[in-house]
Amino acid sequence: MKHYFWIAATAAVTSIPVTGYAQQIPDDVGVAARVPDEYKPIGGRIGTVFVYPALTYDLTGTDNVVASDADRRGDAYVTLAPRVTMARNSQQSSHVVQLFNSNRFHFDSKDENFSEFGVLTRNRWGAVDSANITFEASAQREVDQRTGRNNVTLARSPVHHGRFDGELAYAFSAGRLSYRFGVHGRRVDFADAISRTGTVIDQDFRDYSQLGGNARLGYRVREGIDVIGQVDYDRFYYDLGPGEPGFPSGLAPDRNSYRVKGEVGLGFDISQRLYGVATIGYLTRKYRDQVPQLRDVSSLSYNINLLWNPTEYLTVRVNGLRDIQETASPLVAGDQFTRGTVAVDYVLTPALLFTASANAVHYNPVGVTTGNATEYGASLLGRYRLNRRWSVTSRVSYNGRDTNSPIDSFDGIWVSMGIVLTL
Repeated sequence: MKHYFWIAATAAVTSIPVTGYAQQIPDDVGVAARVPDEYKPIGGRIGTVFVYPALTYDLTGTDNVVASDADRRGDAYVTLAPRVTMARNSQQSSHVVQLFNSNRFHFDSKDENFSEFGVLTRNRWGAVDSANITFEASAQREVDQRTGRNNVTLARSPVHHGRFDGELAYAFSAGRLSYRFGVHGRRVDFADAISRTGTVIDQDFRDYSQLGGNARLGYRVREGIDVIGQVDYDRFYYDLGPGEPGFPSGLAPDRNSYRVKGEVGLGFDISQRLYGVATIGYLTRKYRDQVPQLRDVSSLSYNINLLWNPTEYLTVRVNGLRDIQETASPLVAGDQFTRGTVAVDYVLTPALLFTASANAVHYNPVGVTTGNATEYGASLLGRYRLNRRWSVTSRVSYNGRDTNSPIDSFDGIWVSMGIVLTL
């Protein structure tokens, strides 16, 4: 019973990825997830279902609340985030459902207040190490964070959207060989933004659907090391195109397209020391022939997702990815990005955990405009567990973006202190 919550929470606290398969790192191998028994939450039980409520309260201050050097101002805000995780696990199946909500209340900039919420589920039929079927789905209301690349800078309040994800996959193994096949879909609908002068900034042109599939083949060359190859295919269908009502006029192009990515590399699962995957390959995304013609993308791609435990008190996590993401610009079909992240978790005592991290990402727009951007950041987080129910946290972070536009460039410091209640 004690480990169910951590399996559920680690698997479910973020949105479910459906744009390709990445080797799963076990939930309990990093030092941050290895919670001593005396600090694990108790939870409740309804029949065979275990229920784990939690509540996070944070007080944050920043010197750049809207993440813009052109409109730099300080503010403080409170974040209140309840969630409930329900889990029913056995050797032959696993079922997790989580309901979550996050509400932000600003002291001065009331227009920056927002709420995010949603539900997600992850299900497995069959044992992990044999043939199994998995189904993952989520429905949520998300907000474009002011520090994010797709923030609508001229909007009076952060823009929100509805996002729906789903993936169905089948995995099995035969001797040294392992296989996984999946199909996935995504639907995103954006709400209109309101400018600071009260005019509507129509966001319907950003609405799109995504459908695709992926396949992965692995061969175990020795204990703990697999050679793997994987292929992803996706089609993108935007609701609006050139000439349709509500579509931006001028140079705005047709962004319907397809994406193919193939990579090969190694997967690791070595004696509670090294886990994850490192692959390299080829990425292409092709757009419809039109005037103006969007630049088709063909380039090197890679995916790195590694966790290394050099000691029983220290974990190093490395992530890297090159791919294409959708964008808020009507002139650009997407951003080709190259991202890298390094994080170190250190357990000083069973109750005290520190996490230091740094990240950088470079964006190259795919479209008829220029406007490369580089984002970067670093943070230090401390968490102290008082007992099973209560923890206190403190974080300081620095984030910034360099572009050729003073409206989109920024840097700032965020400092927060919080309390986590887990029942």
